[in-house]
Amino acid sequence: MRRTAIILFLATLFLRALCIPFMHITYDEAAYSWTARDLALNGGWLDLYGRDDLFFFPPLFNYLAAIFIKLGLDRLYAVRLVTTLLSSGIPPLMYLLAVRSGLSEREGLLAAVLWIILPWGWYLSVAGMVETPWIALLLVAVLFLQNAVERGSRRDALLSALAFAAALWVKETALGALPLFLFALRKDRPLLARWGETALLLSLPLFVQSLLPHRYDLFFEITTPLLLWRSFEIDALLRNIGTLYGAGSFPWAGWDLSLSFFLLTVAILSIVALPRAEWRERFLFRFAAGFFLIYLPFFALFPKKFHYYLLPVVLLSCFFIARYLATRPRLAVAYGLVAVLLAVPAFLKLADRSEEEWYREAFRVAMQEKPDARIGLTLPRKAEYIAERAGMRPAIVPVEWVECAGNGDPCIFRNDFLLSDPMFLMMLYCRQWPMSPETCDTAALSAAKDRLIPVFKRPDFTLYRAGPPPAGMPHPE
Repeated sequence: MRRTAIILFLATLFLRALCIPFMHITYDEAAYSWTARDLALNGGWLDLYGRDDLFFFPPLFNYLAAIFIKLGLDRLYAVRLVTTLLSSGIPPLMYLLAVRSGLSEREGLLAAVLWIILPWGWYLSVAGMVETPWIALLLVAVLFLQNAVERGSRRDALLSALAFAAALWVKETALGALPLFLFALRKDRPLLARWGETALLLSLPLFVQSLLPHRYDLFFEITTPLLLWRSFEIDALLRNIGTLYGAGSFPWAGWDLSLSFFLLTVAILSIVALPRAEWRERFLFRFAAGFFLIYLPFFALFPKKFHYYLLPVVLLSCFFIARYLATRPRLAVAYGLVAVLLAVPAFLKLADRSEEEWYREAFRVAMQEKPDARIGLTLPRKAEYIAERAGMRPAIVPVEWVECAGNGDPCIFRNDFLLSDPMFLMMLYCRQWPMSPETCDTAALSAAKDRLIPVFKRPDFTLYRAGPPPAGMPHPE
């Protein structure tokens, strides 16, 4: 069993490491790489509370990436390497969890393979973001928790608390799983006390920030007035799970929804069809069910509907699906074909880096018109990295929603140019998310659009002239 887990880890690590130079750049990983580089160059390793950066806190991911940057690695490669190293542990952890829960080795391998072929699971296991590293650490915590519950092991309880705290130091979303750990240990008071004391002690610096003057803390996402809690959207859950499967990248319109609906139906059937005896006997299934009961309603209500928030839900569903398909070979073949059919176009799209040349071209247009032009960007960190890699030095000015929410004009028109997509341009004139006529100043947005002159347009963004054109510069049509 250990040999199989080691092979899974090394094979996954090798294949994902090959993808590091080629995957599409996301804004979040560029932002993490910027924060990690600032840490590596300017210090402040012990300053948990003085940094005014959404992408710094919780800081463990930045700490790890900063170490690689200090060693001379490119900052984007540094955050991707951290993600790749941690996320490559997910398939072997899934295999070990399944087998130790009483599933067969075949079912454990199948669960790991179902995760590996998930296109967004693969991509976010390479991209320099926290979405898979915290899941990997949570799985370590669950693995030791299972041993602690079944064997009464104080050592395993301690290691479980350590891994849980590490997950929380990577992403605050781990806090939602806390009730599951406490519930699992409820019958063994000494173990519960040991686990709770250790987890609290290791996480205490993160909670202390909430009691001090600060801007960002563990509870920022659920307490900020920028987010408007007003709707419970089950359909958003279904759409986002379909996106994780690859819907949205399929070349034939409509088919992607049908195929992802088939995969989702199998997932639901695999949970419903699980015998009662296995619910009682398999710790893993009970933990997964509790996780679903906490996270699915929360993300149906949570205003931000990013599809990758549901990655751990889809990951835990792989155990049920593997158990279900292992005894249904024909359905397993059909499921595998559909999953791969959806995955391949999504993989190709996620490896497309052509937009980087669009950014470089936009900078050339602005700098040719005015060499010292101030270019406002609603998503600055990604563009900064692309310009940096190309040896370009545009004067990029962040024009971000958190700073400019509901007050767009001063943020935009202090610059010579603005580079944005329609959604983020609109967000500058909105006080809360989700955007609506009640939360946005549509009149000010329309007036700003009348003043902004498009000079370079690509599918993902438009470069606008925000100030008056230089003398002799023709007005673009």
